[in-house]
Amino acid sequence: MPTSPLIPASIEARTSFKRKVTFAELCDSLLLAHRAIVPFLRNRKTKLVDERFLERLQLAVTAVSECAVCSYVHSKMALEMGLDETEIGQYLTGNGDEPRPGEAHGLVFAEHYADTRGRPSRAAYDAFVGAYGIKKAKIILSAIQLMLAGNMVGLPMSARRARRQGKPYTDSSPAYEWGMLAAFVLAVPVTFVHAWVLAWRPNVRWG
Repeated sequence: MPTSPLIPASIEARTSFKRKVTFAELCDSLLLAHRAIVPFLRNRKTKLVDERFLERLQLAVTAVSECAVCSYVHSKMALEMGLDETEIGQYLTGNGDEPRPGEAHGLVFAEHYADTRGRPSRAAYDAFVGAYGIKKAKIILSAIQLMLAGNMVGLPMSARRARRQGKPYTDSSPAYEWGMLAAFVLAVPVTFVHAWVLAWRPNVRWG
């Protein structure tokens, strides 16, 4: 993927990871993402939560990790949903205007969830559920969890992209980048089975 105007300059200019992903974090995010996809896809039929709100939440998660690949992909998706480039850029850089009514709690929680690498505080989670109710909260959480999992694999891909452009991250290496991408492929089926074996547990982990 070449340099793109869809990627904010601050993210495009990165020369190192904001926070480097570990194998354990990748597996944790995938474990939750497998079950998260069910309420996320179901919402496309029920429309209980506005899909544009879910996309704004995913942009907010990406803003925390500053993943170039995810910024590009979700900017395109957001444009197709009707968000304009200025708004997208604001969400990706964390410089947006006042949130729309009813969205502030979700956006703040999305940033907290991403910042804690999927281990929010119980108090933050309870306040989030209290703001939306359990049905909407599950859908919103699913969008956040899927985006964080995407970021976990997108960050090594972003480092690969930078290396191909002759600007390798200072805290990365070909072995790390290829190793994490290989780990992702291997971890998907294992975490899928693990996720559904533990289906009786809440699909969230607290810090």
